[in-house]
Amino acid sequence: MEPQLAHFLVVSLGMLQFGLHMAELNTLVPFMDCAKFPDHCLPGIGDHYALASSIYAVGGCLGSAVAGPIANRFGRKTSFKFIGFGFLLGSLFMWIAGGMFLLTLGRFVVGIFAGLAIVIGPMFVAEFTSVEKRRPYGIMNQFAVNCGISATLTAGYISENASWRAVLFLGVFVAAVQIIMTYNIHESPLWLTKNNKFREAQQIADHLGVTLDEVSNNDGSHFVSIPTFITSPEYIKVLLTVVGIFTLQQFSGINAIVFYGVKILERSSSSRQAAIGNVAIQLTNASLTLVAATFIKRTGPKKLIIFSCLGMALASVWLGIALDNDNATPAFFAIVTDVSFFALGLGPVPFMVVGELVPSEAVGAAQSVATMSNWLATFVIGAFFPSWRELMGEKVFFLFSACAATGGIALSYIL
Repeated sequence: MEPQLAHFLVVSLGMLQFGLHMAELNTLVPFMDCAKFPDHCLPGIGDHYALASSIYAVGGCLGSAVAGPIANRFGRKTSFKFIGFGFLLGSLFMWIAGGMFLLTLGRFVVGIFAGLAIVIGPMFVAEFTSVEKRRPYGIMNQFAVNCGISATLTAGYISENASWRAVLFLGVFVAAVQIIMTYNIHESPLWLTKNNKFREAQQIADHLGVTLDEVSNNDGSHFVSIPTFITSPEYIKVLLTVVGIFTLQQFSGINAIVFYGVKILERSSSSRQAAIGNVAIQLTNASLTLVAATFIKRTGPKKLIIFSCLGMALASVWLGIALDNDNATPAFFAIVTDVSFFALGLGPVPFMVVGELVPSEAVGAAQSVATMSNWLATFVIGAFFPSWRELMGEKVFFLFSACAATGGIALSYIL
């Protein structure tokens, strides 16, 4: 196997688990309902579903906050070992859960290590690949996230009665595979260079087929801390840019669909139809992420993300109108359109721009800060979307439309 590919597969498994755990409760909750399946239920899931969903984002925010310092202290390879074992532990908690406490604890634990993965993963990719491969690999990271979402929704759809535990066991299996594969990769040449291990860095760079100039600025500078990145005037522009993009990604409304897609469509269709629709939507999302790799070469990330934002703004208006009139088919196609525009720009581009906009010594801190803002926005959507929908009705999607449109216009001036 090509050395770079082996490293990328380890990173991709971390990103896949990020998506896997984000959406795992979406289609499983009906099978956990004690009113429908008293012999195989999870007591309390109906009353505490929003908490179980949003606690994942709380863990993710915590993980992202410490990801940069952990990656800089222990190295990228060792960090991914931590990530694998953390995913394994959290998945085991959920798999054996007999009540809400252990399920919620497991969601919190996997959230922490998902936060680590989505910060350290793109950082690691940028440090073992040549320049021309970074964008394609960045797109593939988002593809892995979408594959994780699609896998768990598909498994949830085909599950019956007690087999919801088998779906949760999927996380245990993937984590175990990642742990095994981590022992077959090398440390980041950039991290070794920054820690004055020049000979080892050169040997690994040669093995990976890159030069140290490609993965490091070789200026001998130290890694920048999060407080320095936040407070230094030198980084203020990139700080506002990456935080804005990662926050916008969530307030476009994408995770309202990921977390509550089945419930959104249930009001205008049956539960089974809603579940099928969600699987189709996420498979579309995954497929179009690959298409984005072609477009980004032609148009560049700026045009693509602006196009994505404006398309999502229109699709959200369409969705709100369709749901308000209980039109299931138009609502389904509105969601497909919304997710498609997300997959073409606002999904993959944010994970790429940090490495391209931020100086190498500040990438770790920038990834942490940007991803923390993303997790905080994810928590807000996960925790409060049901309440917003009760308060505003289907017009809540007009709010997401306004956010996407405003963000797209702002980015046209900033990027």
